[in-house]
Amino acid sequence: MSDQQNGSPETYYVDDDGNVVMAVFTLDDSDPNSGERLFHFMTQLLGDN
Repeated sequence: MSDQQNGSPETYYVDDDGNVVMAVFTLDDSDPNSGERLFHFMTQLLGDN
């Protein structure tokens, strides 16, 4: 197991059918890439996965 995801701002929960039921994203002002990560996160949630 990698510790890389510890403290990750991206958190989402899926139900038994694989639908995202709750998504949490914390923008970090000290992270210049947080906006771009939010975009990718939302793309993942809305995409066909």
